[in-house]
Amino acid sequence: MTKKRRVALKYCGGCNPWFDRVEYFRRIRSAAGDSIEWVTLEDPDFEALLLIQGCDTACPERSLDSGGHRLTLSLKNDKIDPVEVVKRLLGGQR
Repeated sequence: MTKKRRVALKYCGGCNPWFDRVEYFRRIRSAAGDSIEWVTLEDPDFEALLLIQGCDTACPERSLDSGGHRLTLSLKNDKIDPVEVVKRLLGGQR
């Protein structure tokens, strides 16, 4: 059995979203299947961070410390196919 990648999910505050962030994450989670274990930022052992921003302002990017050594993938729209998002999270591509 292969080890799941532990990915923390963070949404922006949603003050001016241009797309349905929750629905986009549902599609990403579905594309990931069992390959990703979704955790919170409070989990000290996450390996990657997925930021789903509602717009180009991307507020969490300015205030969030992802640990520097961890892969951080920041999405500001829903244009990237969820399968590609999963590939980037699993493969380390930003």
